Amino acid sequence: MRLESLNRNHSYYGLNSYHIIMRFSKQKETVYQVLIDTHSHPTANWVFEKAKSILPNISLGTVYRNLGQLESDGNIRSFALKGIVRYDGNLDQHSHFLCENCDLMIDIHPKNIQRKYNNIIPKNFTANSIDLTITGFCNSCKST
Repeated sequence: MRLESLNRNHSYYGLNSYHIIMRFSKQKETVYQVLIDTHSHPTANWVFEKAKSILPNISLGTVYRNLGQLESDGNIRSFALKGIVRYDGNLDQHSHFLCENCDLMIDIHPKNIQRKYNNIIPKNFTANSIDLTITGFCNSCKST
């Protein structure tokens, strides 16, 4: 995959976003590829370990810098859970399920989520997106 595909428009909860054309490097391409090849919503350290197996000379600082640039350009998103920043390369409309015990996070795809929640948005506000995280226990943790 070529990194130029990062400049495509993504629709996040029905909204189009624009992307600034950015300079690409092998490091940035590797960081992005590692992120979009997983569905685990990893930390920067996890991305670093995977990227290091591909580019042994990459540094943690380079990974952080590239994650920041990719996020600034709208190609990935980040969010903090339990004080830990995690990254998501999936910009399609989706929400998350988070296991309260092991922190497993998986994508869920509730249909028509924005339309369902429009009736709870205050009248003097307009919603641009909805981030929904449902917490509970995965099957492995529930059985222990």
